[in-house]
Amino acid sequence: MKVAAASVDSKFSHLAWIQTPRSKGGLGKMAIPVIADITKAMARSFGALVEDPADPEAGVALRATYIIDPAGVVRSVQVRSCVCMCVSVCVW
Repeated sequence: MKVAAASVDSKFSHLAWIQTPRSKGGLGKMAIPVIADITKAMARSFGALVEDPADPEAGVALRATYIIDPAGVVRSVQVRSCVCMCVSVCVW
C-alpha cells in the first residue's frame, strides 16, 4: 500500500506545516510524501477543485480522500466542502 498527501500549497508552505507540531495547529512530522499541486492540476483531475465561476469558492481545492487500488481503479472517494486550516477538524 502506498499513501501520499497532496495540497495546492507550495513546498515551502508544506515545510512550514510539517515543522509546526499538531498541538500548535500544524501537521507535525509526516511519514508520507506531501505533494505540492500548485497548478491545481491534480485537484482538477480528481474532481476536488471548485470550477463553477458562479460559486463563491471558485478556484478552491476541497479536502478529499481517495482510495485507489494497485490496478488504478478508484475504490472510494470522500470530498468535504470544509475548506479550513484546522488539521484536527478537516483531516480524517
